[in-house]
Amino acid sequence: MKKTLMATSGLVAAVTAIAMVASGPAVGADSIKIGVSGSSQQWFGWVDEKNDGANGITSIQNLDLQGDNEIHFKGSTKLDNGLSVSFAYEMDSDGASNSGDEISVTVSGEFGSLNLGENDGAADRGSYAGGTYGIGLGDGNNWVRVPTGHANSILDSTSLDLDFGDANNVTYITPSMNGLQLGASYFPNAGTANTVTNETAGLHNGLALSITYNGVMGKNAVRFGANYMVAEGLDDDSLAPDDPHGFHVGGDIAVGGIIVGAAYLEENNVGSTTVATETTERTWQFNVRYAEGANSYSVGYMAGTSAVTGAEDKFDVLQVSYNRDLSGGVTWASTLGRNEHDGNGTGGAEDNSGVYVITGLTLGF
Repeated sequence: MKKTLMATSGLVAAVTAIAMVASGPAVGADSIKIGVSGSSQQWFGWVDEKNDGANGITSIQNLDLQGDNEIHFKGSTKLDNGLSVSFAYEMDSDGASNSGDEISVTVSGEFGSLNLGENDGAADRGSYAGGTYGIGLGDGNNWVRVPTGHANSILDSTSLDLDFGDANNVTYITPSMNGLQLGASYFPNAGTANTVTNETAGLHNGLALSITYNGVMGKNAVRFGANYMVAEGLDDDSLAPDDPHGFHVGGDIAVGGIIVGAAYLEENNVGSTTVATETTERTWQFNVRYAEGANSYSVGYMAGTSAVTGAEDKFDVLQVSYNRDLSGGVTWASTLGRNEHDGNGTGGAEDNSGVYVITGLTLGF
């Protein structure tokens, strides 16, 4: 019953979007004109890792140069029936690969918006947490490496997506009602390929629900999100645990030049579609930002645990960052941080920690 309901809801949303675009007289809407924007981040840093010899960690190198670059192609047009149709395509390059990251089409109007394609689902979009300057809390793992076997790869974010990421989905977001919005997404499966997959191949029939608030209370800007997501794993009760599911709550508040943010994420049975094990991942973060003129400062902390059949991996990161706006879309940014990975492997084989000092330039265009 649940499977049929989720699949039917996704089909209805997709058909509704197509029907709305096709309705009304076909006169002469302007063709879509594409605009280009993006960003480039180039970082140089020093790191001191403490566990040379942990699983997958040998020959520690103290200096490194890393980068992250994105190009966005976006365009929109307004139809004669009053609806707006927009297109977005994002390319990402991190030095190791160059690939399309997100591609989608959105139909919007007084009814709200319908998004179809490879993009964030409603729960991911509503996973407010605040954020930090510099490299960001989640990118500390690029400098203090995660030992093989440690679960940190699923603990370094408080965004809810149950490992669906930017898989093909249909997402509906209501109009803003005094800052309040509701959202829902349906994911047929966790892939982006244009092919129908077997339900026994992994995650499928994902449903995401979101409620967000983005407005002003008194003199303070406030954002808040509460999100829930559920999916199906293998269609074989002898191999898989309960269906993957999770929730997120978080937000931030701006008081003068200070922004305080916090979030909590819990995901269950993600990545457990082939073995009969129950898993629970919990991640939380807290951050404070302050800006005055061209100078911005932040302090952020994130921690998480992953429990699998009684064993538990732990992770935490603390960062202090500084940004200086150099004008023209160019920012000088620096981060002083510490990451620690505490695994359940024997003899410290899944443990590693380290401190790092990183500086670089970020460009927005």
